Formats: sequence, structure tokens, C-alpha cells
Amino acid sequence: MNPGAPRCDGDNDRRDVTGLMVSTRDRHREPGDDGDVITRDRVSHRERAQIAGIFQVSAMTRVDDVARWLLSMLAMTDKQQTLKTIVSHTMLGVSLIAASVAVAAPSPNPLAGTNKPKPTSADEAILEAAHLDTFDDLDFNVFSGQDWANLHRSHAKDVIVHWPDGHTTKGIDKHIEDLKALFVHAPDTRIKQHPIKIAKGEWTAVVGVMEGTFSKPMPIGDGKFIPPTNKTFKLGMATISHWTKDGNMDEEYLFWDNETYKRELGLIK
Repeated sequence: MNPGAPRCDGDNDRRDVTGLMVSTRDRHREPGDDGDVITRDRVSHRERAQIAGIFQVSAMTRVDDVARWLLSMLAMTDKQQTLKTIVSHTMLGVSLIAASVAVAAPSPNPLAGTNKPKPTSADEAILEAAHLDTFDDLDFNVFSGQDWANLHRSHAKDVIVHWPDGHTTKGIDKHIEDLKALFVHAPDTRIKQHPIKIAKGEWTAVVGVMEGTFSKPMPIGDGKFIPPTNKTFKLGMATISHWTKDGNMDEEYLFWDNETYKRELGLIK
């Protein structure tokens, strides 16, 4: 007998590199090149399928894929195989499922925890609520009622306003001039809903709904006008505002979709 060959005689079964149990009934002896008798394992079609399945699992990243593979392997297990073989398959499947979970798990966000909210004190909460109350009054009463004399309750004298079309103005007088232009062609323009209101420290973010009817001629310059279409509009908008210690805004960002606004007015299709 070749001293370098693994001894198999007398073993009832042994485990190969794949972790599967190989029964002695699947072995046979054959002469080697030097005349010695070599014991080899017969590999059945069932075992080939099992071994091939193991290497396929290396490409699996979903737990259910590995579970289905395990069930298929157990289904191919001969009733005459030992309980030890079934346990071996099961343990291998559990290990592969655990490995697949580790592979499929999303990597952690490297920036997690870098944005830590500052706790709001009782005084800050009162101030934030006051800012939202002032903004409600601005839209529901001052803007909708064109009560420009009271715009100073919400806007500082040198307020900076960023408009949806990209232009920026400075000063409350210029802002009033721009606001008045919205009412020339739609005198019933109004904002009576604030479905979302958020306040944090010196900032507020409010979503509103602007409504109205294109019922009057719209001036476009050089003495020209666009005739009214009498179409109604209902436009979602948002305002982000920075508040001063005096309780009014010194900067305001207005957002709405001008294309949707023009389409609802009937200016474009």
C-alpha cells in the first residue's frame, strides 16, 4: 500500500472537503500505476449535484436562495443515508444562510450621527410657535387681504427675498411691489391653507396652497396685455424663512413651479 495514500479501510464514513459524508459503500478498489491497490470514492450523480450546488451558493446573496438550495439538497438525500449525513447538510445550509445574510447586509452610513439635532428648550418652543403664528397671519390675512401696510409684522425693513424665477430683491418696499403684481391679473389670489409647518430655532418651513382666477388682463410690458382666460389655479408652494430677534423675517425663499402656474392660467399647454 502506498504510505502516502489516506487510509479508508475500517472507516464507516468520512467527511470530504465539501463537508458531505461519503459512505464506504460508495468506495471501490482499483490498481494504481505501481501495482498497489488504491481505494477511491465513487461519486454518484446525486453527490455531483450536491457538490456543484455548494459552489453555486457562493454566488448567492439572498437568504431565500440559500434556503431553497438547502431544501433541494435534503430532497435528494436517500432514505437509507444516515442521520449524520442529514445533520451535515443542515449545518452546512445554516452556515451558508448566515454567510449570505452577512453579504446582503447594507453597509452602514459613514455620515450617520454627524447631524445631531439641538434640543429645543421651552423658551425656544414658544418662539418657534410665535414665528408660525406670524406666518399664518401673513398668508391668511395680510397677503390674501392685500393689507400691505401690515407686512412689516412679518418682514424686516431690509428683507431679502428669493423668488422662484431666480431673481432676488432687497427691502420691504420692493417686495410689496412684487406681491401687488400677483393680484393685477388675479385679484382673488389667496393662501388659506398651510398643510405643513415646521419651525426650528431661527428658521421656518411652510407649505401653502395658492389659489385664484385669471380674470383680469395681465400686463406684459410696452403697454401690452394678455387677455384673461378666466381659468382658476391651485398651486402648491413653499416658503423657507429666517427670523430675527425682533420676530420678523430678514430673508425669505419662495418656491413654486412657474410652468405649472402658467399652464393653469392657460398661458401654455
